[in-house]
Amino acid sequence: RRVHGEVGVAVVSMATAMGGAAPITRKIRKVLELRTDSPDTVAALTSLSEIYQKNTIQARRNLRSDIEKRALAIHESFIDSFSAVEKHLLDVANVVNELSSSCDQVSLQLENARRATSGVLERTEKLRKERERTEQRKVLADAFLDRFSLTEAQRDILRETSTDLDPSFFAVLQRLQTIRDDCDVLMEESKHQTAGLDILDSIASHQEAAYERLFRWVQEQCKQLQSENTEISGYFRIAMRALKDRPVYFLHCQNEIATSRRNSVVHRFHTALTRGGAHGNPRPIELHAHDPLRYVGDMLAWIHQALAGERELISTLFDTNDDEELPAGSLKTKATTSEDDFKKVLDIIFEGVSRPFTIRVEQVIGAQPNLVLCYKLSNMLEFYRHTLTALMGDEAKLLLSFTNLYEKTQRAFFDLLKSQSEKLLNSPPPYPADLSPPHAVTEAMNRLSEIMSVFEASLVPQGQRDTTFEPVLDAVIDPLLQICDIMSSGLDVSDRCVFMINSICAMQAPLTKYDFTATRVTMLALHIDNHIEALVADQATQILRKCGLADKIQTLRTHDGQLPLSTVATMDCKSITAAAKALYTSLFTLGALVLPQCDRLISPRLRTESRNGVARLVASAYESLYESVFDPKNGYAEPTSILSHDPKAVRTLLDI
Repeated sequence: RRVHGEVGVAVVSMATAMGGAAPITRKIRKVLELRTDSPDTVAALTSLSEIYQKNTIQARRNLRSDIEKRALAIHESFIDSFSAVEKHLLDVANVVNELSSSCDQVSLQLENARRATSGVLERTEKLRKERERTEQRKVLADAFLDRFSLTEAQRDILRETSTDLDPSFFAVLQRLQTIRDDCDVLMEESKHQTAGLDILDSIASHQEAAYERLFRWVQEQCKQLQSENTEISGYFRIAMRALKDRPVYFLHCQNEIATSRRNSVVHRFHTALTRGGAHGNPRPIELHAHDPLRYVGDMLAWIHQALAGERELISTLFDTNDDEELPAGSLKTKATTSEDDFKKVLDIIFEGVSRPFTIRVEQVIGAQPNLVLCYKLSNMLEFYRHTLTALMGDEAKLLLSFTNLYEKTQRAFFDLLKSQSEKLLNSPPPYPADLSPPHAVTEAMNRLSEIMSVFEASLVPQGQRDTTFEPVLDAVIDPLLQICDIMSSGLDVSDRCVFMINSICAMQAPLTKYDFTATRVTMLALHIDNHIEALVADQATQILRKCGLADKIQTLRTHDGQLPLSTVATMDCKSITAAAKALYTSLFTLGALVLPQCDRLISPRLRTESRNGVARLVASAYESLYESVFDPKNGYAEPTSILSHDPKAVRTLLDI
């Protein structure tokens, strides 16, 4: 390639130098610009090598004509090869023309035939479409009849006179209800009012006959509910569910069931009272009539247990919502049994128990039980009344009898309290010599403690306990306070205060154990504080009087200050000195004040509080006297010789 380039450059330079013609230059340039390594050039040279064998001058001169001859030979060979194909194509064209002619003839014949049979085809198409419409109507009519009518076999089931019912009867009854519901929908959502009314009219007669038969069957079943061990069949439950759609029948059957169960409960109650259980276990309730609390409690427990069993039975009959527990063919109903219906049935069932129970409890109350027993009975009645209210409602006759008995026991309880209080008020006992709480207070508070423990276990709400128990406290505490006041009327101030404080403490102590007596505890604490204050004042006065300081303290309080205190009678130096020495002697000899009345208080806290109160009053009185003596305007010469101890020393001697 390099040599070729150099030669080319030399040739071009030579041609330029010679000033040759421009065509030769262009041809030379064109030859030199050819790329011999291109794929087209390589392919052309490869083909040329097949026909160009010798590189001679003659061969080079004839190269063009040889190439043209070879191309001509190739074209002639191609034409010869495709001459046979042309012949076959001409034959195919002739066949296609013949087929086209035949098809035109067939199309003409078909068109003629179509024109001749068009009427028949139109008639056939109309008949076919009419047949399809008729078949659709038949399907719809069959579906309508299947949905809105009974089969002959179902009608035969309804026409049977047998009193026994089987699943097929309930299935037909459900079918009647379904047809009725569908008719309601049909009349609401379509214009077929006449058809719906006709179907309802035909179905109504079948339904009434079916419900009449079902009602008679349920009445027969109700007669079997009086036995003690009653088993409720699934068909009975289905029947009661079905009758919910007929309120009159259902209410009548409900009353029949309630009456049957009432007779059963009354019989079982009398059996439990008089004969007890099977083989004497449990024992008859009336064997415990000597123990009123157990007697009434056993009757209430039996009623509670029986009520739970009856409610379960009634719930099974009237409120079955668990379809899996029912036999096949169970009815679907929109009607439901409300809680009020349950309570009404239970009220009827246990109404028969109310009278014998009430009579026996009234006999117990008439026997005048003691105070605590009477309160326990009333609390027990209130407990069961509150418990059974959730099952039977407030208006149940049995619970109304509970309420009446509760009120009677409450009246008997308060009557007993009133009679005991009046007895003590009319003839109060003498006060104890040691001023301790009287036996009447101790005994009454013991009974009240037992009553409070019973009330603590009651179901009274926490927020209502204070107001509920307040009448009991009023009936017990207030008369005791009056009795103690009457008993202490003949005592002096200190003894009366000590006696009242001891008695009130005995009343207050049991009350502090319970939250619902907090108000009364506070009230009694105020009474104690008032008596403590009176006791302290009286004891301090007695001590000052014994030392001769009482009249002098009184003079200090009434002195108007116009004259010196030393000029007032009984306030001279000699009198004050003698009184002060008596006080000092008492303090130094005994080491403390002698307070026998304060020591008779049964409460250590109050005993200490009263002694400290007396000491503070005595110290305060001495301090006021000391300040007056040492006041120059009162005219006392050498006050230290009159009162040798300052108030601080006296307070130390008094242990305050």
